[in-house]
Formats: sequence, structure tokens, C-alpha cells
Amino acid sequence: MHRFQAIILFCMIASAHAHHAIDVAYDRSNLIEIHGTIISTFWRNPHVVFELETENNEIWIIESGSINSLNRAGFTNELLANGDSVSFFGAPARNGDHAMAAFTLVIDDQTVPIWPQRAIEIGVNVRDLAREESNRVSSDIAKNIFKVWSRSQRLTKDIFFNPSALSSREAWDPLIDDPALDCIPPGMPSMMDNPYPIAFFEGEQFLTLRLEEWDAERIIWLQEPVAITSNIHGISRGQWVANNLVVTTTNITYPFFDDLGTPLGSDVRVIESFRPSSDYTTLYYQAVIYNPEYFTEPAVFTGQWEYVETESIKPFECTLRN
Repeated sequence: MHRFQAIILFCMIASAHAHHAIDVAYDRSNLIEIHGTIISTFWRNPHVVFELETENNEIWIIESGSINSLNRAGFTNELLANGDSVSFFGAPARNGDHAMAAFTLVIDDQTVPIWPQRAIEIGVNVRDLAREESNRVSSDIAKNIFKVWSRSQRLTKDIFFNPSALSSREAWDPLIDDPALDCIPPGMPSMMDNPYPIAFFEGEQFLTLRLEEWDAERIIWLQEPVAITSNIHGISRGQWVANNLVVTTTNITYPFFDDLGTPLGSDVRVIESFRPSSDYTTLYYQAVIYNPEYFTEPAVFTGQWEYVETESIKPFECTLRN
């Protein structure tokens, strides 16, 4: 294949496969390994993308984790150079394209987890530099939730779709319909299901919840909202119940419940609980989502964040390849 054609193919496939739910575009039940030479690297969020040429002169597009997750695991854009001979292991594209979601790579006999969350799932040890540094730091922990919280695992979800929701999902085309293809961030409640840090900031009229993923920011009102209209995050009202923050969100305009095309109804209510542990090192989370138009009963999300003293909210800055 001529170099110009390869570049065009790279742009088309990377744009089509990047950003959305991995199980939509890739087959994780059929993990494979491919070998070849690195031709180019596109170092960006939400996914770093490599272009690989195999010994059979096939051009493969390799999608990995985000810049942020790779940096936390100790890897930078000096990880690979054009001309390096490597092997990638991961999930191939479902539609038969020469594309892969790569969990690990092997270079110079060293296995590198380039999609850290997925590498952990297949038993690969992944470093977390912030946690390693925190283990060497000793200081008093603030007895409140107003700090950065890290998450090691995705949320556990109990969801009860009705036939209408499932039918709408079947009509969803992730290569056309996914807003993330244009770096449009998700709204509530799916925005809360991500592996990146969050941070709370205190205010008199409202609290601010910053999420690293998509550089998102939620306002949680402690009194009646002032001059605000519905948006993809909805209108969130918070109250303290002892040390727990309970947040009720309504008026959400984002059209999807998740990144699989499940629709979000027009009468959705989300009740969240952020409950710190007694020593304020863990923040437990529960979200109950009432979506009567598409659920047979409320969905429940559960999970937790951990306090990692040296963690910070990093810029995300989603970038499309033009």
C-alpha cells in the first residue's frame, strides 16, 4: 500500500473506532496478537493510537488507553518510536477492519500495559505512580470530601432495560451515532462511570464536582438554583445527611443513558450518595437512576474512590484527528 493511502486509511479507521465503548467496536472474546513495525503514533485523549505495518504489509490501527492513564502507569510519548518492532495483544475489530484495542505490547522482550484498565483485567501488573508516591508520604488526612479521589475500578451496575430500550440500542450505529466521535462529552448519569479521578470543591451556594475525564464540571446546588437551565448534566441539588452528600439530579438533556446507544427518557431522576469512610480514605458511591420510559425498575450504580494524597486532576483535552 502506498504511504498516502495508508495515511488516509489511518485517519478513517481511527476516527471510526476511537472514543466509544470498547465492546461495541472490538471483540474481547477473541483476543489476538499481531507483530509489526510502528509507522506513526497519535498521542491524544481519549485514546492513544498507533499505526502498525505487519510483515505482510498490512496496515493496522492500534487503539490503546488515554494519555492520562498511560502517564499514571509510567509511560510517556517516548514509549515507542517509528521503526520499532513490537507485538500488540488485544481485541480485534468486530467488523473485520485491521484495527485493535490493544491491552499490552511487547518491545525488547518487555511487556508494557498500554491500556492499563484492560491489562489489569487479564492479569497484568500495572503500576500507579501516584499511589506509589503516596505510600512514601505521611500527613494528616482532611476529615471532609473536599479533595481529589482516585478510582481503581469501574462502577458495578444493575440495570433493568425494557423492550423499547433494547430495540433502540439495536438501531444504534457506534460509527455514526456516538457523540464522542466528535469529542462531545457524555452527560449524566454515564459521565460518573469512568476510571479517572474526581475532586469536590466547597462553596456557599453550591459545590463543584470536577471530573478529569472530558474536563467535566458539575454544579451541585445547596440552595435553590440561580438562573440555570437544563443541560446534559441536569440540575443537581445536594444536601448533607450527617457526613453523607446526597444529590438529586433532574432536567437532564443528554439523549443517552450509556455509550451503547440506550436512550435516556425525558423524565429521569438520579439520586446519588457520596459517603466517606470513618477515616476519610474511601468515598463510597451509589446512584439510583429512575428512567421509567426505558427501565422496568430503577438502575443502581455502586462503587468507590480512594484518597491518594499525591493524585491530581490532569487536563484531558480530547482531540480529534483531522
